[in-house]
Amino acid sequence: MTRVSAIRDDRVLAHTVAIEGGDLGQLLVENVTTSVMVGRYLGHQWGGTYDRDVTIGYLRKMSTSQLLSRNDGAGSATAAAYFGTREFARQNPGRPWTVTWTHHGGGNSRPEHVAADGTTVRVGEDFGINPGMGSPGCLCTAELST
Repeated sequence: MTRVSAIRDDRVLAHTVAIEGGDLGQLLVENVTTSVMVGRYLGHQWGGTYDRDVTIGYLRKMSTSQLLSRNDGAGSATAAAYFGTREFARQNPGRPWTVTWTHHGGGNSRPEHVAADGTTVRVGEDFGINPGMGSPGCLCTAELST
């Protein structure tokens, strides 16, 4: 999905600055902002809403984990975009939502991520890829469809 990857790409620097500064509060802001931008984009595309207030607790835990695991800006922004996609689908039930793994090349392409390109699962199911989407250096995205 070109637009979700564009949102993610635009947010990588902000995530990088927060992580490199070790600023948990700022990283939480960046994770919320990225997931909300994705959720609102999907709401416009599919119809539906995205309520950021129901996600704050999870995103706080995710931000803490990203700082402790020494994730980077690309992985952090990817994880937030993927979360926004899944959360949009969860908040807008009633359709048979699926997500398709889309690998975006990069200098550190993992063989597992290249092989997963095009894999489709129902929202809420795991792709079964380790390390998963949002791991350090990951630029993959999940395309939402029905």
